[in-house]
Amino acid sequence: MDYSALYQRLSRAYGALCRMLPGRYAPPPLQVYVELTYRCNLSCLFCQFREGSAESSPSLEWSSRQFEEPLKAVPPGALISFSGGEPTLKPGFLDLLTVTSKRHRTHIFTNGTRLDRSTAKRLVDLGAPGILHNGLVLVGISFEGLKKTHNQMVDRSWAFDRTLSGIRNLLEERKRRGKRFPLIEIKAVLTHENLGEIEALFRLAKDLGADLFNPMAMNMMPHLGRIEGVSPSAWVTPPPVEPLPRTELEATLESIFLQAGPIQIRTTPQGLGPKDFADYYNGAFPLQDYTCSFPWHGMTLTAYGDIYICPYLKVGNLREDNWRDARNNRRARAFRKALSSRGVFPGCLGCCSLVRR
Repeated sequence: MDYSALYQRLSRAYGALCRMLPGRYAPPPLQVYVELTYRCNLSCLFCQFREGSAESSPSLEWSSRQFEEPLKAVPPGALISFSGGEPTLKPGFLDLLTVTSKRHRTHIFTNGTRLDRSTAKRLVDLGAPGILHNGLVLVGISFEGLKKTHNQMVDRSWAFDRTLSGIRNLLEERKRRGKRFPLIEIKAVLTHENLGEIEALFRLAKDLGADLFNPMAMNMMPHLGRIEGVSPSAWVTPPPVEPLPRTELEATLESIFLQAGPIQIRTTPQGLGPKDFADYYNGAFPLQDYTCSFPWHGMTLTAYGDIYICPYLKVGNLREDNWRDARNNRRARAFRKALSSRGVFPGCLGCCSLVRR
């Protein structure tokens, strides 16, 4: 099964149905991102939350227990994606994941450095029976290059070995238990530092037995609400990404696509091909050919309890607001109306929620 294509089809179909609702109202979310903490044990050079992580105030963050009630109100079967920062640093994270996985499909983003055998066992315990069943369906693990490059990019001399060990622990435990899920995805942001190693990293992921390999476009969008005093606008184009050599980038990705199987390729944003990546990294990305339905089918909850329907629009906070009402308040509906008329905003360039029209 092509999991990436399935997700794209579901997102497009659900988004199209949502846009037909009168008054720019949104139905219950199909996907919820939960940024559990902005603490991290790495310091990735490209991380959009790097500054926020350094200034993070764990005492102001919601506890894992506090997130249980809002997530229980999400309709059963939605996809709940836990990220950070590094979510495994959050006290009570595995208990929250366990509770949530009983009612929803779940997904985690991690750097993999804390996936010891005990943690791997708990994650595999939560593995869903199938892609459309409740339970943990995907573990995305950031792996940015071979040993020297990865350690330099995340600013930790020990990171590569610990991440590699974490990946192996998960795959070995899953094999020992005879389970298919959670799927294991290796994620790498394309940069000058790692472009020459991306194909070797893909082969490493394939040799390890990972299920998906995810080349990711560098996201230059500023994320509000996480860094004090930062309030960017959806009407402003994000800063330009550092260019990558078009010929080398296209050739590298074309080679990886040709070598896929049994490992699958999933790109971020979804559905990009080698030429699309080359266009993006060289200032020629046709943003007008893309659209987004996340404000209709999705929601993000930050570590501080803020409620977003887009990185550019906070619609409430869980301390004062019911997320169901907040997603359809006046500001949310006005934002959807503007997005419907435009298709995308200039600030959408590089967003992981973009899909081709």
